[in-house]
Amino acid sequence: MLNPFPDLLVLGFFAPTLLRAVSGILFFYLANIHLKRERAAITNALAPHSGGRVSQLIVLIGALEIIVGTSLVAGFYTQLAALAGLLLAVAFLVMRKKYGPAIPFLGSPFYVLLAVVCASLHLYGAGAIAFYLQM
Repeated sequence: MLNPFPDLLVLGFFAPTLLRAVSGILFFYLANIHLKRERAAITNALAPHSGGRVSQLIVLIGALEIIVGTSLVAGFYTQLAALAGLLLAVAFLVMRKKYGPAIPFLGSPFYVLLAVVCASLHLYGAGAIAFYLQM
């Protein structure tokens, strides 16, 4: 196949960097939704199903999203953070299917795309401007 811009192939190493930065920012956005903007609505929607521990669960999920977002933006332990992000995105997708539109989460395609980006980062690595630790 003929490539119309062959000179741009040298910049392919920066593609995971862009994916990493955008997915990290999206996890910060999710933490903002869960911890500030929609916390009361999520608590009210999940209260009948959880037995009263919804507030602690929301804080735990928000803290996990902040940790994953920070790690992805900084490029530190990217593959572990991408795996945690993949698990979070799949969990949100399952919760969206189970509880329906009563939970004010974002749409299912958002979580599918976020899971695919996290899986890609987990498989291919962090890209440029990242910390690689040798064991």
